[in-house]
Amino acid sequence: MSWGWRKILQLRPTIQEFIWYKIGDGAATSLWFDRWCDLGPLSNSITSRDIFRAGLNIKSKVKDIIHNGAWIWPPDLLVKYPSLVRVMFPLLKSS
Repeated sequence: MSWGWRKILQLRPTIQEFIWYKIGDGAATSLWFDRWCDLGPLSNSITSRDIFRAGLNIKSKVKDIIHNGAWIWPPDLLVKYPSLVRVMFPLLKSS
């Protein structure tokens, strides 16, 4: 690996906060690890233990938490992480 490429890779943590994902239909966007909402990657604030306790998993996609055009956050997560209530509902595009 070249010196230049290693230097570019070292910048990832610095620029990651400026990278946003296009959600599309929500099937390819990670609910936890992609930056698709104002809170940033939800994995930065929600523990994997709480994810599993809520009946979800770390492979969940944005579309998995939406039903009939509304959020279906597990009540346990909303109690422990009330900031989820403020997450704006994304405009999903059909694939």
